[in-house]
Amino acid sequence: MHPVDTPRLDGIDVRVISMHRDVPPAIRRVFPMAKVLAATDLCATSATMLHTQGVITDEVFEAITLGRKYHYEMPTRGGVGLWQSVRMALAQGSRPLLLFEEDCVPSLELPIVVERLLGGSPTGTPRAAGKDTFDLAVFGPFWTDGFLAAEAIEHHGFGWCDGYFWGLHAVLYTAGGRARARAMLAGPVDLQLDGKFARLAQYGQPRNRRSRLRVLLQSTGNPLARQADHKSGIQDGSLGAPGSFGALGRAALLWVWRMVG
Repeated sequence: MHPVDTPRLDGIDVRVISMHRDVPPAIRRVFPMAKVLAATDLCATSATMLHTQGVITDEVFEAITLGRKYHYEMPTRGGVGLWQSVRMALAQGSRPLLLFEEDCVPSLELPIVVERLLGGSPTGTPRAAGKDTFDLAVFGPFWTDGFLAAEAIEHHGFGWCDGYFWGLHAVLYTAGGRARARAMLAGPVDLQLDGKFARLAQYGQPRNRRSRLRVLLQSTGNPLARQADHKSGIQDGSLGAPGSFGALGRAALLWVWRMVG
């Protein structure tokens, strides 16, 4: 399939979190309408400063400076940068949002699946407000811990998140999910971002356990999105924090997870 044959998806925002000005070719060939969102650069901000300013919790400060124990803990300032970048992307509009990390390689089938998830109209116009059946969908997660509830009946090939997963290189937020995720990310950074979404899906918010984030994970078929085998420009070690690999603007440091997870 050639990009000209894919849905136009006029009703959504397509953004790429990147340190570079241009949309990466692998994303541009599938989503020519994509635009770059500048990654939050924390290379000049120490963990101590982030902690003092209330950007990160005590637990994140210790994980960054002393090392983490669990895979969902935040190991670097780069992960904090991605959290802030995603929060910025969520705040810059109210339409559905398809959000990529810069080293994502989307499948040519992804636009069709995005259209289907959002309602299946010829132009990709999303469902009416308040009728979304999910909040966000994760394409091509590297790993899940096996705790997926029954397959989402309305969305073949996807399961409801009921455990932890790795990978936020390609995520679709519905209009309602965009607003809900933004509200749920308010406050200090306390986990890796995918760990945060997983907990919100399992447990809801601390003050409202019934308010759970409805997270779909691709559960069957070939990955609709993957990451390039090389480290991206936001994983170049420029941060140099003790015990970190210095990824800038990435929440999950998925390369690290594959090594130590």
